[in-house]
Amino acid sequence: MKHLIITVLVVQLFSLTAYCQTSLGLYIGHSMNHANTDISYRSFTKNQNESGVGFAVSVHHQIAKKIVLQSGAEFIQKKYSLIRTGSFTGLFQTFNNSYLQVPLAIALKAARLNRTEIYATGGVYGAFWYSKKIKGTYPNLFNSVNDSINNQLVRTDAFSSGVPFDKTSDRRFEFGWLAGIAVDYRLNKSLSASVKCRYCYAVTSQNRKTISESDLYNRTLFTTIGILFYLTNH
Repeated sequence: MKHLIITVLVVQLFSLTAYCQTSLGLYIGHSMNHANTDISYRSFTKNQNESGVGFAVSVHHQIAKKIVLQSGAEFIQKKYSLIRTGSFTGLFQTFNNSYLQVPLAIALKAARLNRTEIYATGGVYGAFWYSKKIKGTYPNLFNSVNDSINNQLVRTDAFSSGVPFDKTSDRRFEFGWLAGIAVDYRLNKSLSASVKCRYCYAVTSQNRKTISESDLYNRTLFTTIGILFYLTNH
């Protein structure tokens, strides 16, 4: 029985390899990120989602009629802001974090209509946090004015800078799950226009939990548009 199972698996492997069709995709995209973290201890502060940009190189291997393995490299911004409210209105910090992300997904063909193919995708990803920038505003106590009823108003100054990583508080590797849909439109024998929408759910915190830091998990919607080049045909 054991030998029979091994034989079946080998036959299946060779049949998948024989079917294999390889394509290369180039994409540009838009990200929308939410920082899932506890800010209840920060008075007069709200957590705001922010949009960013990204681009990707994707490799697809169609191993069966309705199954495609997908991987590649994605450069993606995962941004968020902390906005002050109430009497602190006008003060904010926007965190611009850039990642190199490698997905590994299986795409199942859900439907086909003429030249259009629709896929449902799911899998995992790993990412490396390679850039960290912060911009925002801060109160300038030496630059105040009085309003019409003689209340003192403090003006704000803007700042923007790169920030060095802190080994004690920053976790630079991120891992998580992904799920989404993809739509490919066949232009000709060698090319397809492609649109992907993926939701990336981090299971590792961006912060190493300390007394002063809460866990922070990225929740990122990444939508891309691009071109698929078919390198081999089955």
